[in-house]
Amino acid sequence: MRNFKAMLFRMINEALDISENDGGDFQLSDLCLFVDRDRDDIEMVIYNGKGLIESVNNLPKDAQAGLASGYMRIFNEGLYDGMFIARMTLSGPRKREDAEVFCMDAWEVSTSSVYPDWQGKKLGRLLYGFAMMTVSPEPIMADRSSVSSKARKVWKSMESNPAIKKLPSNDGPFTGEFDDEEDPITAPLEDDCFVHRLGGPDEGPLNKAYAYDGKDENKQLYQLMKENHETFLEELERITGIRKKDVPDALSTVGAALFRIAYNMGRD
Repeated sequence: MRNFKAMLFRMINEALDISENDGGDFQLSDLCLFVDRDRDDIEMVIYNGKGLIESVNNLPKDAQAGLASGYMRIFNEGLYDGMFIARMTLSGPRKREDAEVFCMDAWEVSTSSVYPDWQGKKLGRLLYGFAMMTVSPEPIMADRSSVSSKARKVWKSMESNPAIKKLPSNDGPFTGEFDDEEDPITAPLEDDCFVHRLGGPDEGPLNKAYAYDGKDENKQLYQLMKENHETFLEELERITGIRKKDVPDALSTVGAALFRIAYNMGRD
């Protein structure tokens, strides 16, 4: 199993243009995926759990013991050391009184951010794939209010990927894009949605929903990184006494800070 994991991560490192020593001693196999899902919201954070554990191990024993009551220290320091890499939040499918399904029942990508030091590694795009897996069989769609220029490129690449299912279809009454909820032209209500009016090639990809393609390689990576998260929780509790149930709130706090850092630098 260990050899299989090593082979898988080597393949993904190459696909994502990440060298084994990118970012110091960083390897993709160090990464953890935290997924917090409730009825109407999802938060996902990719972080370097191995690096955080190494930071804890480098502390004196008395300082390690003190983390149980002051555990935000390790997470805050880890944020500024580049241990927290990417974050995404999604809002649950939109509802309308006269329609059981609206906007193709898609989850809306509300925010997406990659820590500045890790931009250009395609990790943000990886997160979009993880989002599709998390909400499957429901699809995802772009924020209906505003979409940054970098996010538009991601949606455009998803539209051109033949392996990703696009909704609505071109069959029957549908047109292959959302129907404008303010001025609908198709009879069904499930494809009605707010429609972006940008003009040019960036418009079309934002007016569709995208569903998980079922590729095994991405699914395996998704599961492995979630397992890494569970391993991190167990190791952190063993070393410091920080309870597993306290960690999600800490990850959400630094995830929100990561978004603010990326936003303030004019990046996403």
